Amino acid sequence: MKYVIDTCSLLEGTINRNYEKEFFPIHWKNFDDKIDEELIVSTSLVYYEIKEQDDYIFKWADDRKTIFKPQQ
Repeated sequence: MKYVIDTCSLLEGTINRNYEKEFFPIHWKNFDDKIDEELIVSTSLVYYEIKEQDDYIFKWADDRKTIFKPQQ
């Protein structure tokens, strides 16, 4: 089963938010593992929304561009 994530799901992990990477490293490691296993995907629209909103999470997303699939 694959999981599709949206912009809000990713932004919750940014600085001064609920699941900041600094305080939840295990969560982010598990999240990255699921991405590597191709179980988590998103859309290119989410990528562009993140690009406009937050530098911290955009750096993370830019390193994982393969999860952002083109919209059909």
